[in-house]
Amino acid sequence: MVRLSAEEKKLDTELTELLGLLDSYTQQLSEGKSEIERSTRIKVEMVELDQELEEMKKTKKTKEEANKDAVNALEIAKNSFERASIQAYELETIKAENDKANIEMLQPALARKAEASKEKERLVKEVNDLHRDMAEKQSELNEAIACIDTKASIKSKGEFGLYLFVE
Repeated sequence: MVRLSAEEKKLDTELTELLGLLDSYTQQLSEGKSEIERSTRIKVEMVELDQELEEMKKTKKTKEEANKDAVNALEIAKNSFERASIQAYELETIKAENDKANIEMLQPALARKAEASKEKERLVKEVNDLHRDMAEKQSELNEAIACIDTKASIKSKGEFGLYLFVE
């Protein structure tokens, strides 16, 4: 019995140790499962992050290409603007030279026009004076003709009257 009791205590001790180990293994298994689940979640997150990273790389590449196209378009626009600015400056210079030449050419013509205008006014006044003088002379001439006609009429009546008496 003592042996049995010692054996029983030994078995109880081993059972207690085995239960402790079982608890420890169960806890380790539980922790392992948690780690596996966590690892799986991390792997899923990593796959998702890799997909997002790939999408971001594609987006970045697309944006870089768009940016490159925009930079090229801006460079072309800048060059066009510079050419247009140069042409506008050249045209403005030509216009200024033409304006200066026109003014230089027009000044004598304007002076001649002013002289011609004054001469025209003088001639219009002279023509009006001549017209007035002609009207006065015409009036005098009409009066003289009327007077001559009257005298001629009187004379012809008188000669005719005399002629009648003479016969």
